[in-house]
Order: sequence, then C-alpha cells, then structure tokens
Amino acid sequence: MKPTCAVIVLNYNGRGLLSQFLESVVVAADSARVCHTRVIVLDNTSTDDGIQWVKTHMRTV
Repeated sequence: MKPTCAVIVLNYNGRGLLSQFLESVVVAADSARVCHTRVIVLDNTSTDDGIQWVKTHMRTV
C-alpha cells in the first residue's frame, strides 16, 4: 500500500494562476506514483472567484 502525500497550495487572488498550476500538480503527482497524493487548496480570503473555479473544475482537489 502506498503512503499518502499532501500538496498544500495557499491561494490569495490567484485565479489566473490556479488552472495551469493545479493541472500540472495533478499530472505530476499521478505520474510519480510514489504515493497517493491529495491536493489541498487553502484560500486566504480571496476576493476573486478562484475557489469557486476549483470547486467547479478541479473536483479531485
């Protein structure tokens, strides 16, 4: 059984960067196959729609 790893991303009004960044993190984690990876996004009271975008488009995060 593989161990679980966590990638924690701190976000503050980073909607413009989240798409490309999170997709690359998920691809890298899947291809590494060293551990079962959870990607966690923590939002720091953003005023943009970044977290809503994550909830809609990156359901595994």
